[in-house]
Amino acid sequence: MAFPADYALLRKIPIDATAVTGSNNAFTGLITEAVFKLSKTFIFTNTDNGGGDVRFSTDEAGTNQIALDVVSWDTSGETCQVWYLADGVDSVSPTDLYIWGDNTGDSQPAVGAAFGRNAVWVNYAGVWHLGEDPSGSAPQMLDSTGNGNNGTSVGSMVSGDSVAGQIGNALDFDGVTQNIACGSGLPQMGTSSFTHSVWIKTSATGTKVASGRSGGNDHWLGVQSNKARFSAAGAGVNSTTSVNNGAFHYISCAKSGTAARVRVDGVNEASGTFAANLLPTGGFAIGEFGTSGFNINAVIDEVRFSLTDISDDYNTTEYSNQNDVASFYLEPVDVGGGGISGTITQTAQSFTQSLSGSVVNSYTGTITQN
Repeated sequence: MAFPADYALLRKIPIDATAVTGSNNAFTGLITEAVFKLSKTFIFTNTDNGGGDVRFSTDEAGTNQIALDVVSWDTSGETCQVWYLADGVDSVSPTDLYIWGDNTGDSQPAVGAAFGRNAVWVNYAGVWHLGEDPSGSAPQMLDSTGNGNNGTSVGSMVSGDSVAGQIGNALDFDGVTQNIACGSGLPQMGTSSFTHSVWIKTSATGTKVASGRSGGNDHWLGVQSNKARFSAAGAGVNSTTSVNNGAFHYISCAKSGTAARVRVDGVNEASGTFAANLLPTGGFAIGEFGTSGFNINAVIDEVRFSLTDISDDYNTTEYSNQNDVASFYLEPVDVGGGGISGTITQTAQSFTQSLSGSVVNSYTGTITQN
């Protein structure tokens, strides 16, 4: 079951240059079923349920295979959530992706392998997709980095608290006691740069925490006075845009040295000055941060803690990809893999065919007219 020799399905998925801002190295991107457009049924028909035989590369020959985090791949419902790590995407000459499949019985690489799940998140301390059932066996919420910062639900969360999110399923927190406790395994960061991001849908007022780390000079990301807020060691900065309108917003803070910026929906809105050395002693949590009174009533999705100061261009491109996945990519192109093959014999005196739209499959074989 060697890649790419044993894979019959091949489609090119071009990235739309107009959806990319600047030049972004080591880009972590999202693929869902919306990307496949007219090819959707064909792709799901020719791949295994669970996505064991799904592979991606950045070249048609399959030489440059890339790491995947296959969160879900449902061939019956024709839905999926796949994250990939590409060398980079660029607004001038963006990367084309190639999806491979139709190798029945194959499995995804081991999570710690070169092209496995953990490799997608190599620059992150923690990534929580929050699609699992919060009422299951603890720890319920998987940390996709492989760093072991898995989260345990607190406050009697039930299956019904898993709801539709911005990307797949998310968690609906009651703003009273419910949260996800992720332990104290995340680095304290100290003077190192980091980026903290989350998708959030809320109508909360006051000061509430979406996720953060408590104890000592704590730091958190959430809302205050209707705005997105980053707080660290008692200092804070708020966005200019209100985020408590009951719609999903992508909020992010990036800290380097004593400077930090708050961004909303891909736009850098405010900056502030903070302590250079952050050494919180408590655990990391989602839905609060270990101090009573700050629990948030919100739907929270896709929480990430990066070990780098993610640039504004990268953040804008992330938002573009995750906010409208379909528009980030152009129509998939058949480049010779998985097309229709065989023989067609035409016996009628005349033959007329009209086509509109995009041709999804190619034909290879012999056409004979008698």
